[in-house]
Amino acid sequence: MAAAAPSVKACGGAGTAGKPVAENPTVLRFHVPDLKVAADALRRAGIAVALQPFDWGSIGAFVDPDGNPCELAEASDQARTG
Repeated sequence: MAAAAPSVKACGGAGTAGKPVAENPTVLRFHVPDLKVAADALRRAGIAVALQPFDWGSIGAFVDPDGNPCELAEASDQARTG
């Protein structure tokens, strides 16, 4: 996996590492109409997004400015992912 790009904070700071699972075991998943469009928008803002394919669809994993793990998923995959 490629090195993480810095995440963007409104206050001007940036981070590259996510919190360990022991500190935050929750992953926020955002269902979007088009995964690639949403991932490209985050990348343009300087946020690294790793697209990960699965049998049921794909996700785009990223870390928010506070180090929390987040994912994007296409809304059409929502019925299969719960």
